Amino acid sequence: VYRTQFGWWEDLNPTSLHPAHPADVARELRAAITDPDAVLDRVRSVSDDGQIALALHVVDLLALGAGSDPATVEARRLKAELCRQAAASNASYVTQSLYLNGADVLERANGETAS
Repeated sequence: VYRTQFGWWEDLNPTSLHPAHPADVARELRAAITDPDAVLDRVRSVSDDGQIALALHVVDLLALGAGSDPATVEARRLKAELCRQAAASNASYVTQSLYLNGADVLERANGETAS
């Protein structure tokens, strides 16, 4: 019953109930972040602690944005690296493929050749 009634709203965060378009959210987050290098440093710190899934959430503060400002490009590069690490540490072929595809998409967005 719970899943039928609330499964589409799994995090119970009111923001998720009727979310804004992801591109709009990314644009506004980027505008609000006055020190993107601090965000990137935090991503690296969390990743170095072995918390790849958490690092992916933090890097999305910058990586989901459009454009080619240096912080966004670096965030995409870092997220692609994290996706490749997550793929390497997961036994599921499907999960590995999704992480690797995500890395390829991010690298293409940066104008890089997928590795």
